[in-house]
Amino acid sequence: MKRQALLTFIVLFFIISGGIICYFQKQKEVQNRVEKVAKLVFENIVVKDYGKAIVEENEIYIPVELIRNYIDSDLELSDDKKRVYINISDKNLELEDKSLTKFVVENGVKINLLTKIEDNIVYIPGKLTSKIFNIDINYIETTKVVTVDRFTEEIKFGKIKEDTVLKLKNNKFSFTIDKLFKNEKVRVFKEYKDWYEVRNKVGHLGFVQRKYIDEFTKKISFNNKLNTKREDFDKSKKINITWKYVYERTPDIKNEDKIDGLDVVSPTWFKVSKNGVVINNADINYVKEAHKKGYKIWGVVNNGFDSNITTNILNNEKLKNKVIAQIAFYASLYDLDGINIDFENIYYEDKSAFVKFVEDLTRILKKQNLIVSIDITVPGGSKRWSKVYDREKLAKIVDYVALMAYDEHWATSPKSGSVASIGWVERGIVKTLESVPKEKLLLGVPFYTRIWKETVDENGKIKVTSKAIPIKNVKKIIEENDAVVVWDSKAGQYFATYKKDSIVYKIWIEDAESIKLKLKLAHKYGLKGIASWRKGYEYEEIWEVIKMIKDDKKLL
Repeated sequence: MKRQALLTFIVLFFIISGGIICYFQKQKEVQNRVEKVAKLVFENIVVKDYGKAIVEENEIYIPVELIRNYIDSDLELSDDKKRVYINISDKNLELEDKSLTKFVVENGVKINLLTKIEDNIVYIPGKLTSKIFNIDINYIETTKVVTVDRFTEEIKFGKIKEDTVLKLKNNKFSFTIDKLFKNEKVRVFKEYKDWYEVRNKVGHLGFVQRKYIDEFTKKISFNNKLNTKREDFDKSKKINITWKYVYERTPDIKNEDKIDGLDVVSPTWFKVSKNGVVINNADINYVKEAHKKGYKIWGVVNNGFDSNITTNILNNEKLKNKVIAQIAFYASLYDLDGINIDFENIYYEDKSAFVKFVEDLTRILKKQNLIVSIDITVPGGSKRWSKVYDREKLAKIVDYVALMAYDEHWATSPKSGSVASIGWVERGIVKTLESVPKEKLLLGVPFYTRIWKETVDENGKIKVTSKAIPIKNVKKIIEENDAVVVWDSKAGQYFATYKKDSIVYKIWIEDAESIKLKLKLAHKYGLKGIASWRKGYEYEEIWEVIKMIKDDKKLL
């Protein structure tokens, strides 16, 4: 009997032990499954079908399909899925000024944003668009869970009365997902007889018995204001701005050193296209990092240098207002400090219409207290590229006028030459000052030059072609080709030439010496500052020269 009882005990022991081991193994599997699957939680739904959230340092990317299915079914994607289009007119948003909000809504604004595509899943920047979609997004680092919740006027919560557990199902025999401790707060979603469906502070969804919860309702205050009016910009001081060319994606500047003496970066983010759609390539993280470094950001809006698109916009009140409303909205969304207008190659017949466009755009942007600047060419004979600018009227409207004093010899010039010889630049300044006050004029200087290639055809005629290159690359080209370099006093810069395979190459070099001479002109005529094209083409020492514009003594 004792032996039989012992055997029974041993069998029972192994059965119970096995059950306990299986239970804890199952518990571990549940824990692992929760960690793996619950990467993205929309309210009380563990999102499985649309992919996980992508968490970056300053942004959380959410699958477009999640937004489409639960929040905004009207989202549209471009054919290549690189852009998402969002209708703003039906969103509960407030811009810097009530009249501005009304203007944007009345003009049926539909904005576009760059998406992120990973593993064939299309993502949208969640934090950037959280106010647009009226949602709250949080990343819980300890469990690597992203929660997405819609804002409502009231939300149910629960306070844990005493230590208990979060169950996988509304059954006390169900597996335990997590521990819940006294006074811990949970989000309450649904009630099932003696159970509540809840989400705890680390983003885990499950059930807890009602007896362990004190339910309460909390009123939620949602701040739907996208931005506030900018502080006044000090226009009494001389400034340095630089244009940053952006084709589509903006580079990260977090690890870049602050450029001493640089005040404003102006990225080429916005382009007016057909039907009044403003193509948007702006990057909120670039703005944030720039602000940390003390830079202001003036977003460039250009016309793609397309005369036909431009004339349609300028002469159609509905399209014009649509464009202006988009620009104002982007300025608010990305916390821009100003807008730089770069419209070129405009039909001469649209001269007055362009002035009216700038006037209307500036009036709207001033509701945000933004700085408005415009780029103009050196006065010349071309109707579309120069005479179309009513410089006097435009200067009265905007805060700053940037004189693009370069491309004296342009890409397809029939003759080799400097992009900005000192005499040509000075004549351009003098002519521009006839219609633009010096207190508003910025001198544009080039951070590029051209390599001119001269070949002789069978008739003995010289054929000229050119290639634009960053000034930081010139030294290497000169050394590699053993070029002869001499000072060209008439151009106010060094001139290099070399021969290769019977072809003559010429370079009028833009460097610290030539740019310093241009700065002396800015000082001589009392101009308000310098604008450089384009950031990234320069070498570091150039900035030591550029910042001299703020110290008149160094330019004497």
